Amino acid sequence: MLNRILIGVFCVSLVAGAYADFPDRASLSETGSVLIYPKVEVRWDADGKLMTDTFITLTNNGNEEIDITAYYVAEQCTSIDLHFTLTERQPAYWSALTGQPGPDGDALSPFTDAGDPVQPGGPGTDLILRGYLVVIATWDSDIDDEPCAVRWNKLFGEATLVDYAAGTSMEYKAYAFAADDGYAEKDTCITTTGELVFDESDYAAFPHQLLLPFYKPGTSPYGGSEAPYFTDSVITDTELTLIIGDMDLRRIPLVDDAPGDAEVAWPWKTKVEFEIWDENENGHTGLDYVIPKFFSETLTNLGGSFVTLPTTAGFARIWAYDDVSDLECYVLDPFDPEGETLLFQCIDTALLGVAVEYVEFDGGAAYATNGGALRGTGVQDDPDDVSIWIDYASGGGGGGDDVTDTGSMTKLNRGGASLSRSFESHAGQVTPPRDT
Repeated sequence: MLNRILIGVFCVSLVAGAYADFPDRASLSETGSVLIYPKVEVRWDADGKLMTDTFITLTNNGNEEIDITAYYVAEQCTSIDLHFTLTERQPAYWSALTGQPGPDGDALSPFTDAGDPVQPGGPGTDLILRGYLVVIATWDSDIDDEPCAVRWNKLFGEATLVDYAAGTSMEYKAYAFAADDGYAEKDTCITTTGELVFDESDYAAFPHQLLLPFYKPGTSPYGGSEAPYFTDSVITDTELTLIIGDMDLRRIPLVDDAPGDAEVAWPWKTKVEFEIWDENENGHTGLDYVIPKFFSETLTNLGGSFVTLPTTAGFARIWAYDDVSDLECYVLDPFDPEGETLLFQCIDTALLGVAVEYVEFDGGAAYATNGGALRGTGVQDDPDDVSIWIDYASGGGGGGDDVTDTGSMTKLNRGGASLSRSFESHAGQVTPPRDT
């Protein structure tokens, strides 16, 4: 009887496991058909010396080859698409700066083809090219012989940011979105229009909220009198990177396809809410920002409860504002200040993000870096499902020319103060070295 009971339990487990191939939300531990790397960065000092590069890894865990369509999107909202094939059980990696070595040693187009670096700290400061990467499993369809997005829940990847100047590195896992198991692998187009819908029906949904554990900037959570090498100070600061889930990766964004029937072209903005909690279980609200497609800032510069927290440790719940109908997220055309042309509109969307913690020892004697992609909770439900639009005609593997998207992104301003990533001197803020 005992054996029968055990066998029955085992069979139930197998049945239950059959549904594990399609999680309802983006995963940092499972494989998927769409991967998103929210943070890709290349950085040079004022003299043009390379300081930071990002290395992308992508692995096909399937027993067949799969075509890949990938999009680099720069902070300025310019983009470039990549097309290549991964063979069965093939890992590949490449530098964002050079595209080398690439799958099978075939270099890919570098991230620098997607946009020009900027100087967020002003003239004479570092040059930074940053943005994100979207990877889509594609295959030849039977519709006009066009490649299309397909179910291939066999992909996973990581990104490693190597800081040559500070002598540190950190790695994070790409978000993996599984395609519904109702689609046959590689045999059925998930979309024939170029719109990938993350609604728990086509693809797994985006999380409704992101969770950020952090230490108050400028505090010393590590070390102390027992630390044998660095005893004077061990301080931290965290850089938070967020991207908007809705993306238009087509060559020419169409104004009539904007979310919410908005007659404005991509890119869009959204309002981000932060709910912050301290170690005493006290909540701190009231911190919010309107952000563009790509946003990266230290907690020091974000300010608010991040820097006034009464305890060393805290955590934040982060989400895009649910009701954007009454938000003043519109930006007038600077060339027509009296007109009504809108360059941006706030949208109801979801977020993905990466946190990088910088640890400074003894005022800059040494540095360490750690962090990862932010955990998600809940799902972004209908009617607020997230969509990613791609050029259907160029939306598959097997070659094709790289293209550049249209659109531009202005610097975020809040309360008249420009928010831009910089490690220049701030009280209590980690300042990585300028030179190698």
